[in-house]
Amino acid sequence: MNEAQNIVAAFRRLKRGERAALATVVSAEGSSYRRPGARMLITESGETTGLVSAGCFERDVCERAAKVMLTGEPALVEYDCDGVVHVLIEPATNERVAGLMQLLAECAESDISGAITTVFHVAGDTETTIGTTTLLYPDGTIDGEFTIPSMFDDLIAVVTTTSSTIKRYETQDGYVDVFLELISRPQRHEDTSQYLN
Repeated sequence: MNEAQNIVAAFRRLKRGERAALATVVSAEGSSYRRPGARMLITESGETTGLVSAGCFERDVCERAAKVMLTGEPALVEYDCDGVVHVLIEPATNERVAGLMQLLAECAESDISGAITTVFHVAGDTETTIGTTTLLYPDGTIDGEFTIPSMFDDLIAVVTTTSSTIKRYETQDGYVDVFLELISRPQRHEDTSQYLN
């Protein structure tokens, strides 16, 4: 299994009531080892699946994940480790993450890609919050709401161009930064060179 499949399997092994957090690289500048879309699942017992770096800030992510599990509030953390990396840490026991796990599982078995939008930064007065997502499944089903109308076209474009991207959307009183991520079937032999600049 590849990393995404391992994370899905670990998520499905969570016991009822067991707390966990999901850390996702949502932006990276410079020569960071992992690129946007890299994930790590952390359980309250300290078990981890996946990687968000080459090991330089995993310990800190786990410590922050423990706080996220307690508060239930997502957190965006910036790291400077061979490049600036932003990691979104959110409770893994909410509906949004369950939907993401379903999307990852379906795309792993399908020749048709899916996509997800994840709000990771909000500035100004807006109804959108960090962690808000919209998912596009391989069968064309869309789960979530588009608080910014043009985001729908951008989500479709991610699939048609087979390329993830980061976009800033202006709002009446500020802006939101969104990671638009392509989710596709993993190659049989995963090419780790994609994580290197």
